[in-house]
Amino acid sequence: LGETGTDAFDETDTELGQLLAVNAEVAFERSRRTQELREYQTLFETVEDELYVVDGDGQFRLVSESLADTLGYDRSALEGAHATTVAAAGTAALLGREGVIDGSETDPEPDADGRADSGESGEDGESREGEEDGESARRTRLQTADGDQIPVEVEPSPLPGGGTVGAVRD
Repeated sequence: LGETGTDAFDETDTELGQLLAVNAEVAFERSRRTQELREYQTLFETVEDELYVVDGDGQFRLVSESLADTLGYDRSALEGAHATTVAAAGTAALLGREGVIDGSETDPEPDADGRADSGESGEDGESREGEEDGESARRTRLQTADGDQIPVEVEPSPLPGGGTVGAVRD
């Protein structure tokens, strides 16, 4: 270091310097992503909305504390559980968007508008268009840990790479 001549560093020194620079860049990027994940985790854990993330196999990956409380479950009991834990097959497909329930469940049949029916009658299964993003929210029922059926509105949005993030409103 501190050399001004053009032949001060040989090829090995140059390669080592490049390797160190690449490693430093990777470490800084990892640190940035870790901070970003902490921010998202804090947001998810502190928001009072009832939120969930379902993977492509229909299993809950994340559940907000408020949704777990509404359904009468410990959050840890729902995370990793299949959506059918709290919903019939048609509604479970709705939680994870149509078609994500694995082969052991039947997907809901689309209605005349091409939307999946939640399998419920009356006001359940009614839909409304989202005001801002064009996504549709659906009214349906979820089953609590006590076995009670509660009316809710579910608004799912697809995640890149599969799965769904959604909001539940009672």
